[in-house]
Amino acid sequence: MATPFLLLLPLGQIFIVEVAKAKDGTPFTKSTAAVVEQRVATIYGLLSQAASRTEIIEYCRENWDIRQGQADVYIAKARELLEQDCQLSRQQFLAECLQRLRKYEAAAERRP
Repeated sequence: MATPFLLLLPLGQIFIVEVAKAKDGTPFTKSTAAVVEQRVATIYGLLSQAASRTEIIEYCRENWDIRQGQADVYIAKARELLEQDCQLSRQQFLAECLQRLRKYEAAAERRP
């Protein structure tokens, strides 16, 4: 059941608005775009480490207190990002590999 509260508007108008609640009585909250982006990035990392859907849903439930449906939305967004990242051209892929190699060589030169 929703909880009513008063919303005061100019000119003395008053509206009663009800806030939707979950079955357990807690109000629904909407995540900000930044929070969603961070969660999708985290799930992207989990997918990159070969985590299963079940493991990711459990992670979401434990860390963010979200249910399976919302976790599936985040998983879908993360999979879209993975697909986009895999569509590199051969030249882009080679350039990234060479850049990583240069970083490894530079790091190796700094080691005692």
